[in-house]
Amino acid sequence: MSVVRRTSVAALSAAVLVLGGCGGDDQGPASSTRATGASASSQPPGTPTGPAASADADPSAGASTSGEPTTSVGRDCSAIQGIPDGTWEGPLTMDVRGSGGGSSGTSGFADSKGAGTLRVVVARGRVTDGTWTLTWKSEGHADTGRAAASIKLTGNVRGSVKGPATKPVLRASWKVDGTVEVTKPQKYSAPVNESGEDSETMKIVSADCDEVTGTFLPSFNSKDAAATFTGTAEWKGTPAG
Repeated sequence: MSVVRRTSVAALSAAVLVLGGCGGDDQGPASSTRATGASASSQPPGTPTGPAASADADPSAGASTSGEPTTSVGRDCSAIQGIPDGTWEGPLTMDVRGSGGGSSGTSGFADSKGAGTLRVVVARGRVTDGTWTLTWKSEGHADTGRAAASIKLTGNVRGSVKGPATKPVLRASWKVDGTVEVTKPQKYSAPVNESGEDSETMKIVSADCDEVTGTFLPSFNSKDAAATFTGTAEWKGTPAG
């Protein structure tokens, strides 16, 4: 394989992985603060103020002084911010499009759809334990100018959940497998088998005593990739058991 072809295919592979929803570093989209292996340390835009925000800094703040769980019968659930104390579980659904990607001059897109589950245990305004899984499929096209290909990938994520109940941090290990059908400079198939680690911050968009809805953008994008991601992954959690 010539140096030019190796360089072209390497750039194409990087674009394919990014557009398909994965990357290999600790940088995240502008909409969330991320640090591999650690929870986000800064407040994202739109962070609630008042009692819920104080609970982020002090786990004991905002907790019921009577010791009564926030999900108990008869409590006022209209002012809940974040996931209430208790064990919550439910399905994850994902529908995301990656556009652009890779170094300058790269174009392309990939549509990624999938499903999974998420379960958390919350105590005194903090997620003390949590797990999540997600499986998705990506299909699309990438073009670096010197190389072009169609892509079909299957991705899997498995991870933990920690942090404030108002903005849980989803840490994960991801793995993608699939095939790149190169159409330029020559026609041939190339396997894809990559893995890595990353994290996302979930936004709690609604919460009451019966259901919690959270969203995040599972881009897992590389910091050098000029890719943009639209869509969302959504969690619908209900009290477990």
